[in-house]
Amino acid sequence: MASSQNLLPGMTLAVFYVDDTVWHERLLLWQLSPGCWYILTPDLDLYPEDLTMTGGDGPVKIKVKGKDFRYWSRVGGTAYRFAEPVKSDEVLKSYIKQAFREGQAEESFDPDWRPEHIMDAKGGLQKSSEFLGSTLVPRRMRGRGTGILDGAPADSSAVEVSGAKVGPIVPASDSHVWLCLENIDDLKFGQTVGVNPATDLMIDDHTGLVRTRSGWAKVELWSATEAPEFLESRKMPSVTPPAAPVSVQSKEPSEESSGDARTLFVDFDAQGVRYKEWRTVVQESVEYSYPDWPHSGPTTVLHLLKHMHKYGGDPKQWLELWCRQKGISEQDRVKHELRCLMEAFYLGGTYDQLNLPVISAFETIARRVQCIVDAYAQGSSSSPDWGNARLFTGYVGPDDLIMPQLKSWAARKGKEEVELFQARNRMRDLRRTSSAAEEAAGAAADGNVPAGGNPKPKRRARGKGLEPPAAP
Repeated sequence: MASSQNLLPGMTLAVFYVDDTVWHERLLLWQLSPGCWYILTPDLDLYPEDLTMTGGDGPVKIKVKGKDFRYWSRVGGTAYRFAEPVKSDEVLKSYIKQAFREGQAEESFDPDWRPEHIMDAKGGLQKSSEFLGSTLVPRRMRGRGTGILDGAPADSSAVEVSGAKVGPIVPASDSHVWLCLENIDDLKFGQTVGVNPATDLMIDDHTGLVRTRSGWAKVELWSATEAPEFLESRKMPSVTPPAAPVSVQSKEPSEESSGDARTLFVDFDAQGVRYKEWRTVVQESVEYSYPDWPHSGPTTVLHLLKHMHKYGGDPKQWLELWCRQKGISEQDRVKHELRCLMEAFYLGGTYDQLNLPVISAFETIARRVQCIVDAYAQGSSSSPDWGNARLFTGYVGPDDLIMPQLKSWAARKGKEEVELFQARNRMRDLRRTSSAAEEAAGAAADGNVPAGGNPKPKRRARGKGLEPPAAP
């Protein structure tokens, strides 16, 4: 467990309360007092919380992401998390700034406290002075021997403060506007601001500070015609993450968001035993594509998981249904093999709680199962047809020494030669038919053969012909 002495702004925590059953994600922002920190919740609430783990309203367990655990699936139970983590340093700075200004209203707050390092949005450590820069605007500005205190009315004459003239702000003319350059309280970046010379300050000819509920907001004076172009060049990223938090059971769109594409979020049953229902395993499983995937063809694990859930309920029940349909007995060798494979699927999902479709070992198992089912579908229970087994399993043996591209090239060349041979024979037959027709036409022209065709042979009378009667 983490210690409250080693915490830094920007760290992500998992906290557990004695009256709750799930872990909660927290983003550390700024220290109010030793052991008490301003935190940001998944509901975007910002408030101080006691992190000394001494009971009361604070958590009783604290884990630091990156130190006590790496992936949320290993935190030790279900977790209530942000819908989308803070990914921008500018957004993180804005939250830290808000926490700092809220702390200034507390008596126990130390405005001079600065940590040596701050954890940025990507999880790296940066020096506090370099990361914050001018993010934290002090509530009091002092000059050499004189100055203007926070909340005091501005004097009618400007004073010298660190080389710059500070005095009452001047309202903008009809052709100019004061533009807010940050998000604070009710003010937004790019908003046109109305200034009050009694409370607001002007640092130079075009820069000023406007008093807000929790501090000061920087404003600049710009021509109304040039303001749109200036805002376009100084666009500030939005600091409001999506407001809808999600529970840990929701699907993650990518490997980066869940920490590890190979694991699902860990669930436990009512007795605290590690277990996830098969229906939940199917619902949470997600396919990802990798350029170095070792199997040829499409991925098939997710299809198997859905089919087993739809036709059986889980892998074990599907096996019994299939064996009953094919007439396979308990003593049959194929049932012993499939029972082992189904047990691997079942435990990999319900106990190990793995994202099975992205694990190449389970793709190998899935293809072996499909190979067996296809063999019994093509053949019979007594004589299965294993003709497609080599294709389904992707088996490579000694005879596969020949390069596939070479086989394709040879087949293509052989097809071309066969087509050429057939074309030559066809041309030869055409020439022979044409020559015979020319000879017949020449013979008819010479009179050797009647033009009408060959003469029909004369019929010979059968038997003795009739004779004329004898003379009297």
